[in-house]
Amino acid sequence: MKIGVAISSSGQTLRWHELQLKRALDKKNISTVFFPIKDTIANYSRSTLGVHYNNSNLINELSGVLVRGPGIGVLEQIYFRMNVVRLFEHSGTYVINSAKAIEQASDKLFTSMALDGANISVPPTMVAQKIDDAMNFFKSYKDIVIKPLFGSMGQGITRITDEDTAYLIFETLEQFDLIIYLQKFIPHGNRDIRALVIGDQVIAAMYRVAENNGWKTNVSLGATPEVCELNEKLKKICVRAAQIAGCEIAGIDIMIPENEQDTDYYLLEVNACPAWEGLQKTTTLNIAEVIVDYIATRV
Repeated sequence: MKIGVAISSSGQTLRWHELQLKRALDKKNISTVFFPIKDTIANYSRSTLGVHYNNSNLINELSGVLVRGPGIGVLEQIYFRMNVVRLFEHSGTYVINSAKAIEQASDKLFTSMALDGANISVPPTMVAQKIDDAMNFFKSYKDIVIKPLFGSMGQGITRITDEDTAYLIFETLEQFDLIIYLQKFIPHGNRDIRALVIGDQVIAAMYRVAENNGWKTNVSLGATPEVCELNEKLKKICVRAAQIAGCEIAGIDIMIPENEQDTDYYLLEVNACPAWEGLQKTTTLNIAEVIVDYIATRV
């Protein structure tokens, strides 16, 4: 058995969670290759499929592939990298997560619609293309969040509470023919929950407490991870959300509203390529080893 880990960075520079995976794979004596997906070459004909890296056809070598994300790029580059993932799938190689799952989870609008359709609570949401429509949404709630349709780690997310500011932002986005993705801001006590789903279980969860009483709770932006014990209801919701997106491994973000009576949670996001450095600080479980054990069993 040989496992490939498709990393999003260039070269062989491994990030913290990738180093943890390498140690866990080495501990299990599993042969491994880490390869930057942006450095691969794809070819195919009627009789052969090829994903080449360092003059080797990885399709002929690998029993399974763990995808750590397509990385940053223009639309054509992202499409190509996801099609590299599909080539592995078409060849019969076990891939986690699948290209379809990564694409679905990365699309915040798709995720919101799919979760809402499954009666999982999400914040009131609007996706608009015109100023007037976006302004009507702002006037309904007075306190909203604008997000990029694709993005992670809290980058590009802005809270808007002023009408003039809202108009200027919407006007700029309309001028560049960009989508305006809006959600009602939910007061949440400056913290939310990140749960990690592997297979059909939540293996760990943490509170993410915003820095300096802020409202952004991403650990990458300075939030503090704290121990969280999820109740059975929220565990089931997290597993269901991962399944809806098609993810075998997923980071699920949940917000517990502070002052609302109509719902006791909102599900914010499904992350198909989650990091877990903050989460690891809140548990004695070796998360990388759990991931490797799961992949080995599936392969």
